Amino acid sequence: IGFLLEAGHITNVDIFLYTRVIEDSIDMLMTRSRLQAKLASMETQKKRVRELLSGLEAASSRPGARCEAPVGDSHAVQLLRLKYSRGSAVRVEIEELALQPGRVYAVTGGNGCGKSTLFGILASCGRSRPALPAGVNVSAEGFIVLPSDDVAEIPQQLYCPMHIKPISWLLRVADAARVAEDVLRSKEGQIRQLMAELLFARGGDAGDEASVAEDLHLEKDDWYGELSGGQKVKAELIAQVFLRDACPRLLLLDESFAPLDPESRSLVQEKLKRFCSDSIVLAIHHVDSHARCVPRGFFDDNLHFENGMATLIPTC
Repeated sequence: IGFLLEAGHITNVDIFLYTRVIEDSIDMLMTRSRLQAKLASMETQKKRVRELLSGLEAASSRPGARCEAPVGDSHAVQLLRLKYSRGSAVRVEIEELALQPGRVYAVTGGNGCGKSTLFGILASCGRSRPALPAGVNVSAEGFIVLPSDDVAEIPQQLYCPMHIKPISWLLRVADAARVAEDVLRSKEGQIRQLMAELLFARGGDAGDEASVAEDLHLEKDDWYGELSGGQKVKAELIAQVFLRDACPRLLLLDESFAPLDPESRSLVQEKLKRFCSDSIVLAIHHVDSHARCVPRGFFDDNLHFENGMATLIPTC
């Protein structure tokens, strides 16, 4: 503008107009740059969504285990001619095995022997029909007989959505505010009582019971990220087991007791023993290297994996 003034191409009257034109041009270029960056970000997100959809389709298309209802009045879970593998490391054959209701089974064996893989196969027979874990192959000739599709699994890797109120996640609803007021009040009372019984507030730095209960209605960016391992296990047990009218018919606990301190472990096991007295409970359990067998008490039987086989052995 100074050059144009000096050359006599514009006068002082024209300064405002030319200044405005230059500013608008700069704004337009910056806006275009921002829009291009936003468009590039959207393209990246679209690519990620396509990859997720592709992964979901691949997982859902994997053949699963044959899950059948029992003939007659049997309430046992039966594994018949079941053969499965996971990659090249895990290969298991179970010719015939029956797991009876009202029993808690310690599932033992070395790392990579097929314990968690069996849990994934059993869970795939549940009501929600989750896909088999990646890399798992199940022989078509074998099958699983379940008295019910009421299967619940507490896995090692626990998930909670981002940006959610804890009470909504515990009730497994998108928004607890949409639940009928009397039902919500009743469920919240149950949750508070269960948290107190299971010493939930002692599991980490969440504070005393009152502050934990107050946090139920506060939206959390990453609720499970704030909790200790023991608290996360207790939250899942509350949501998937203890808030129900009855224990799931088949309950799978994948090393769920490992993050619990001794007192919490004892409390959780006592409550599970009472509440799930009519169910089949399988819990992956690591035996001390010096122990001869799984001690009797919480566990009624021992399902042991070794040399590509799974057999029932007594507790002691």
